[in-house]
Amino acid sequence: MRCSDKMIITEVLRLHEQFNYSLRKIEDSSMCSKTTAAKIIKCCIELGLDYETAKTFSNEELKKLVFNEPVGRPSKLLPDFEKIHQKITKVTIPLQSR
Repeated sequence: MRCSDKMIITEVLRLHEQFNYSLRKIEDSSMCSKTTAAKIIKCCIELGLDYETAKTFSNEELKKLVFNEPVGRPSKLLPDFEKIHQKITKVTIPLQSR
């Protein structure tokens, strides 16, 4: 499970910056895996994002910044209904039985 909630992201940053916790301690304290915590910390360092600044962002903005993925449901392309309709309404000649 990805710890993408704003509270989790800011908590990981707080534990890392203010208390200098190891990834193992962050995992125990925040219910977030060490791998995800490391990714959050690395990404925030690359962005120059600290705990105080992260608190000012909304949940959606913070997720988009840290995980670099779109927020919300991804849009899907609809099938070509006209083509489907043509195929299912196509008249076929039945095979003659011998």
